[in-house]
Amino acid sequence: MTHHNCSALAFALSFVGLIAASYSSTPAAQDSTDTAARAGSFHHPSHKDHEPRRCQAPPKSVLFSDDFNGPDLNPIWQPSLPTALWRFDADFAFFQGASSFSFESLDGASVIRLHNILNNAERRGWSSAKSFEANAPIVYEARFNTLVQSSSTGIDELLEIWLLDANNPDNYDIVALSTPNFGSSRIFTASTSITNAGLDTAFHFDQNTWYRMVISGSPTKEVRASIYNDARTVELIGVNFGHDLSAYASGFRIGISQSMGQPGRPAPTDVALDSVRLTTPRIGTVIIDGCNSGVRNPVLPSGCAISDLVAECADRADRHGEFVKCVSRLTNDLQDAGTISGRQKGAIQRCAAKADIR
Repeated sequence: MTHHNCSALAFALSFVGLIAASYSSTPAAQDSTDTAARAGSFHHPSHKDHEPRRCQAPPKSVLFSDDFNGPDLNPIWQPSLPTALWRFDADFAFFQGASSFSFESLDGASVIRLHNILNNAERRGWSSAKSFEANAPIVYEARFNTLVQSSSTGIDELLEIWLLDANNPDNYDIVALSTPNFGSSRIFTASTSITNAGLDTAFHFDQNTWYRMVISGSPTKEVRASIYNDARTVELIGVNFGHDLSAYASGFRIGISQSMGQPGRPAPTDVALDSVRLTTPRIGTVIIDGCNSGVRNPVLPSGCAISDLVAECADRADRHGEFVKCVSRLTNDLQDAGTISGRQKGAIQRCAAKADIR
């Protein structure tokens, strides 16, 4: 699991626009109290050493996972995808069936290598036979290696991942990396048929390098397509699609594919796909020293959950009063940002007042 520096300054700049340095921290090793923090709660340790903590996102429920270990393809993958743009604001690519593939090993990982020879405006790949509910936050992520992109090895859309409406696959979100101009250019491209939003722009990525391709969203948060570094600590590029998961009222399927633009002749595509994951966070509630506030414990844009920031206040406070003041400042910021209501702020502050912090 990726760890994030739970800096309140970063939190303020990226989320509430406020500077709350009194509950800031720097990277350090986690201690045993993180087990409780991951569940949305913490118990203050008897020995206070003032070691700053790293925040950690709540545990995730895995809805689907495929590590492509072979020797056979997971039967969930079915050769079914709609006619769709090969790049945002480009023409349509027509589905030709399942991708050609082989199971191989790369950098110690088992991978499925997708390698096709495609004509103009063609696509090959799969979508999932299983559909998933869209009533909770989701992250659909593919870990892949770019291999060598060139006119003789691979061009155009080396990897595409999809969300598709379970009942109407013509409603979809798609994101891809592309190497047009016979493998010499580098493009990030993403589009949605639901709002017709998207982005097609130059984006440098390296040969023989691992990246993460992600589609994320929730019933109340816009669906976003992104590329991350392999450690999943930095979003390198991304775009919002102008709709949330409620657009998939009947649920959604996931997909993987490759496509070709208009090279004028049959041309190769090539990528190594290590894994795909579809996850949803288990959010829980903010619990302070056994007191359940009843307030949901979401992960903020900084990567920290509310309970992580409350736990920082406890780590850095020498006296109970300092802890209560820190939590008060934190919850005021959260209310100002619209993350919690006044009633929820009061519930967290009451639990903080009861906590055994000396």
